[in-house]
Amino acid sequence: PRLVFYAGDAGESPEVEVDEAPSHCARLNVENLPVYVNVAKLGDRFVVDPTSEEEACASSDVLVAVDKSGKIRALQKRGKAGLSVDEIMEAVGIAVTTGTETIRRLEATLDAEDAARESAEAPEE
Repeated sequence: PRLVFYAGDAGESPEVEVDEAPSHCARLNVENLPVYVNVAKLGDRFVVDPTSEEEACASSDVLVAVDKSGKIRALQKRGKAGLSVDEIMEAVGIAVTTGTETIRRLEATLDAEDAARESAEAPEE
């Protein structure tokens, strides 16, 4: 939404006007933002985005920030149990695949919403 701030007179609090009209909203630029993907190790399997119950049962997990090109922007291994290099590589691969697909779907949804908004705002002939 668009926000307009009005300074109050001496001793008065400033006012904020919120304009929530769709035509006055600006799309947040998420072009280069990464997404975080949590991959937990449960037994001999990996679980993406585990529930709190699954996290409690996990021996360890890997939290990976991935951008839309698949570059890893951050990585954190958590939990008490160790992971082999192969297990870390597998978890990171799962995170990169999941993260890039999540970003692709998010961008497609935002683009569709933009197109729908533009269509709704177009003058009728």
